Order: sequence, then C-alpha cells, then structure tokens
Amino acid sequence: FSLIKGSHQRLPYVSFRKKETPYREFISFSGFSKDILDASKIAVIRMVNAFSRYMDPSEAYMLASVALNLRISELVDMPNFHVSGVIPLDVIKDEDVREKIKREII
Repeated sequence: FSLIKGSHQRLPYVSFRKKETPYREFISFSGFSKDILDASKIAVIRMVNAFSRYMDPSEAYMLASVALNLRISELVDMPNFHVSGVIPLDVIKDEDVREKIKREII
C-alpha cells in the first residue's frame, strides 16, 4: 500500500493493490470511535460522502451497500476502535469518474 502525505485530510485514506483478487486497485476509508459500530458508520459515511462528489448520493450509497467491505483494523488500542471500509476502484466502470476519484481523493 502507499501512504499519501500532505493531502490535508482529517482522516487517512489508503490506496493499495492486491494480487490475489480480480481487482487491481482499492481505496480504504477509515472510521475511528470509542464504539465499534460508530466507527463502522463513520467509514461508510466517509465513502458515501467522498463518492457523492462524482455520482448521485443514492448511487454512492448503493455502491457502498454492495461493494464496500468493512474490516476491523485496530481492536487492541481501546477505547479507540479503527474500522476500514475497503472498496475496489475497479467496480466503478466509468473510467473518467474512477480517474477523478484517484486524482482528487487519493
């Protein structure tokens, strides 16, 4: 994965590639909270808000519901839970939208 510095984001985004899936690129949205469910909600909301800049908000929500995978990234640093919402960028078939997301979000 790669760490993008200087993007002036309040919470980190992570971009990475995996070899064992049919997808080439992923983006991860982090959620932090003292409650694991709230951390999950924050990760989903961040993805929907970010993608709503490039598609209808209802489309971004539907995309999150079928393609966003939630992962517990940090459980031992209690009381602060870290949940990552990971989505493959390849599921966005509109190449212009995918490139805008890569350029402006990542």
